[in-house]
Amino acid sequence: MPEDGVPPNGRCIAILDTETSGLNVQEDKLIELAILLVWVDDDGEITGHMGPVSWLQDPGVELEPEITLITGLANHHLVGKQIDDTAAFGFLDRADLLVAQNAKFDLAWIEQRYPGLKGKAWACSCSEINWLKLGYEGRSQQHLLWQHGWFTNAHRAEADVWSLFWLLQQRQRGPGDSPVQSHLQRLLQAADMPIFKPHFTIFNQPPNGWHLRMTARLAFQDNFYETTHIFGADRHLLRRLSSLSPQHGAVHTRLWSLRSQFPAWR
Repeated sequence: MPEDGVPPNGRCIAILDTETSGLNVQEDKLIELAILLVWVDDDGEITGHMGPVSWLQDPGVELEPEITLITGLANHHLVGKQIDDTAAFGFLDRADLLVAQNAKFDLAWIEQRYPGLKGKAWACSCSEINWLKLGYEGRSQQHLLWQHGWFTNAHRAEADVWSLFWLLQQRQRGPGDSPVQSHLQRLLQAADMPIFKPHFTIFNQPPNGWHLRMTARLAFQDNFYETTHIFGADRHLLRRLSSLSPQHGAVHTRLWSLRSQFPAWR
């Protein structure tokens, strides 16, 4: 950040990570949240950052031993702790784009806790960067860092946010004649790919319960790919019918993040 503390001009990106007491967003609890704000210029070059800032949250229930092994957080770490929701929401709402390594997972927890962020733009550094074409096997954050020559303590939110920030700053030439870029620049380019407004068909009206068929087209590297999904009355994805996109994980994450913009999905 500049010495005067005034945020730089340009696009603001929030890199975030969550730790939870389980995988079920309806039944389990958020136990840690970390956010780092990054500012970039029109070329995607970093001009400043703030954080990371992190908070713990007492879930009000005993953690399973497996969660402690995964996160390093035990019950005594969380007693009486509370996320500053005003600050956290302010940071996330301030950002133009929310970034996470597994955005589909984090998106669900963030939107549950902060409904006012529904419809916010997200980018997934796991699925929207073609790591294989860049020469990296696997897509886990810790493994990608290791292949870049770095090590991190995984599965604490603040450490994960900082290490993702570090990973996204690494630069290299892409496949073929692609220029030298940072991984963050690649991710921003992927996040800015145009999605055409989906076409919806509602069928199986009540009393059987409505279902929504959605077909959308995604422009990617000068080609068009079509993806079709069916949503059920419980508003959760039932199954993907088909996906012709080689970036199907990225397509699903981006379409999922757009769902609250359409009344039939709410």
